[in-house]
Amino acid sequence: MESFRSGRFVAIEKGKSTAEQESPLRDCGQRSISSALLIRGILLVLLFNMCLVTILLGGYVYLSSLTLEQQNYLTNAAFVVVGGVAFVTLLLIGDLSKDRPNFYYI
Repeated sequence: MESFRSGRFVAIEKGKSTAEQESPLRDCGQRSISSALLIRGILLVLLFNMCLVTILLGGYVYLSSLTLEQQNYLTNAAFVVVGGVAFVTLLLIGDLSKDRPNFYYI
C-alpha cells in the first residue's frame, strides 16, 4: 500500500513521468495465462456446448413423438413466451417508450 503513495505515482499523475517510471505499470497487463486456466476454459466451453446439443436433441425427440395438434400447441406457446420476453426487453431498454425511441439497431 505504501508504494501507491510514493513520489513515482504522484509524478505520473501530474504528467511528469519518464519511460523508466512507467515501465512497471505497463508490464502488469503482459502476463500470460496459465495452462490450467486455459484448459479449464476450454473444458467449460465444450461442456456448455455438449449441454446445448443434448437439450436440443432431447427437445427434437420429444417434439417428434407428439401428435401434430400437440406440436402446434407447443410451438404457439413457445412463440408467445419468446414474444413476451422480447416485448419486456424492448420496453426496459427504451425502444417502446415515447421519450427514448432507440430504433437505430433494428
